[in-house]
Amino acid sequence: MSKPSAVPADERVTQFDLERYARLRMERDAAEKALDEEKARLKAMLQAGAEIEPGARTARLIEYPTVGWKQVVLRKLGQAYVEWVEARATRAVRLEIR
Repeated sequence: MSKPSAVPADERVTQFDLERYARLRMERDAAEKALDEEKARLKAMLQAGAEIEPGARTARLIEYPTVGWKQVVLRKLGQAYVEWVEARATRAVRLEIR
């Protein structure tokens, strides 16, 4: 996690700052939603056997197993080791603005 830049403690966070942040977050969320929808559409087309137009870009479907790290560690090293790792995990600080 990066350290916050040095800002004087008496500097004020304005409503403009908070509104700009909220607007940028909404724009990001909308872009992520559109990206997810387009990804799902392309995936469905490829799964149905659609051909890809020749050109600079290509796409393919790759199947791979999904394995949760915690289950692997639990199975191989036991619950005590899982708890040891979790106790030493770094903590993040999340900003919430409504």
